[in-house]
Amino acid sequence: MTATGRDDVRVLLPSPLKSIGMAVSSAVIAILCFRFWVDGLEYAWIAGSFLAIGAVFYLMHLVPGAYALTVSRHGVEVMELYAVKRYAWPEVSEFMVRRGILGATVQFYHHPSGETLPSHIKLNESFGYAPYKMAEVLNEWRLRAAQAATERNVWGQRNE
Repeated sequence: MTATGRDDVRVLLPSPLKSIGMAVSSAVIAILCFRFWVDGLEYAWIAGSFLAIGAVFYLMHLVPGAYALTVSRHGVEVMELYAVKRYAWPEVSEFMVRRGILGATVQFYHHPSGETLPSHIKLNESFGYAPYKMAEVLNEWRLRAAQAATERNVWGQRNE
């Protein structure tokens, strides 16, 4: 995890060591699968292909500007493969950690004004934090922004 920024903005970047480690391990296992396929294991190429794609995916985490999480007093901005999604604090629920088949992820609900149902959002990258710590950090920023807005009476009672 790399964090940069001022007091009112924090930018989290993916961990380079984790990305390199996952890319190398995926590539090694992909090579082994292709070797098994050459030796006669009929469908090993399928697993090898998925693992090779995974290795490329993890290497993309190292490309500058491809992945980042920016937290500010206005909200949270998630950049994944150069696609930016912005979520304003009044539209964001509490951040929580959910366990799934592939491990724990940080999740929240996004409820833009004017929409009847909130969207369920998963953050696929934890940016070097353990998911529980990342949820804690994001909730601290959310609460700080809500308190500042309440003091200025900007947002009203939403998300509290």
